Amino acid sequence: MTSSSVSSYACNLALNYLNKVRELDKWSIESKSVGGGGNVYRLCRRNIPLTDAYFLDIHYDASKTLCVVGILSKSSSSQAQAQVLVDKHGKPSKKKCHLITVFSYPPNVTAKGRSAANNNNNSNNNTRQQQQKQQSSTNQQQDRATISDEDNYKLVQYGCYFAVFSIVFKFVSKLFGSSTLMVLLLPTLYYYAINNCPTNHSFDPKKEIKRVLRGHHLPDNHPEKPKQDFFSQTFARLNATLSTELATTMGYTVKIQNFGGAAVLATVTLPTTKQNFYWVGIFNNWHYIYTTNQ
Repeated sequence: MTSSSVSSYACNLALNYLNKVRELDKWSIESKSVGGGGNVYRLCRRNIPLTDAYFLDIHYDASKTLCVVGILSKSSSSQAQAQVLVDKHGKPSKKKCHLITVFSYPPNVTAKGRSAANNNNNSNNNTRQQQQKQQSSTNQQQDRATISDEDNYKLVQYGCYFAVFSIVFKFVSKLFGSSTLMVLLLPTLYYYAINNCPTNHSFDPKKEIKRVLRGHHLPDNHPEKPKQDFFSQTFARLNATLSTELATTMGYTVKIQNFGGAAVLATVTLPTTKQNFYWVGIFNNWHYIYTTNQ
């Protein structure tokens, strides 16, 4: 089995594309010989195979889906049955077995194109080998610093736990002004939070996004906070409304997660702007936390 030399023209094109859009993922392709003198391939990310199975070829469908796929069956025409390995955003497919038909396989092979693809692939391999020898410690630090989607989601959860605690602490401090008394009243406070936890239906995504875009959550002394005069407030509301309608043109998704029945986390994803907005719902109110880019 080898991953340093890839003889397939389609594999070279797919590997060049992935290393261009997601260089830090360190893509490679493993190949092994099968009966009849042919080869089969599988895609690796940071030397870890994305699948247990090997494929007849690895192909980048540049004409339609923009996905990198593993070819399952070939035909005489320019189409093939394939399994999606990497989606159009350059991320490994979350579906275990996502099957599609591609209409751009095999890719058009010319002597010039094959030579360029092979030269680029060899150049990438040589560069990676030099980096592994000369900067191994730096690469290890980059690996440790890279955060996966799962780790990022856990960080969001921990951040929301902290936000809920901060809101509760601020609420109780205003009422009683004593941290010791707050500890004694935690059971009662938790019971109160459960009975006053906002419902999922009370969350209005567009309304909350508009409030964020017009700076409702910002402190009064923040430079981006609209002035309190009539014209500034009216302009800020109109601007927020237009921006929200444009951002939600292609729709949006809402995910609600419950925290012990006392608080809820609402996540709104906007495909148009590729952003995630987060709110914590507690004590019959929704509190904006922050925004991340996909």
